[in-house]
Amino acid sequence: MQKELIELAEMFKNRDNPKANSDYLGKVISIAPLKISTAPEMFWEKDELILTETYSRKMKQGDEVILIPLPSGQQFIVIDKAVRL
Repeated sequence: MQKELIELAEMFKNRDNPKANSDYLGKVISIAPLKISTAPEMFWEKDELILTETYSRKMKQGDEVILIPLPSGQQFIVIDKAVRL
């Protein structure tokens, strides 16, 4: 019985927490406090973001940025500013 309950819990976990497996395009909503949006009601804040040293010095509100999710799906690396041509 214990084994079946564990398997059921794992099925729910996998169903409710799909792995992020692609890059994201986000928008810098604010610098202080740092907040980046990847969808209309989805915001990522300082503790959920890892910045490259170069980009962290030149980031501005309104910038579009390229984000790569970490395997946990709970944090993102902000790679650089995205530029539309």
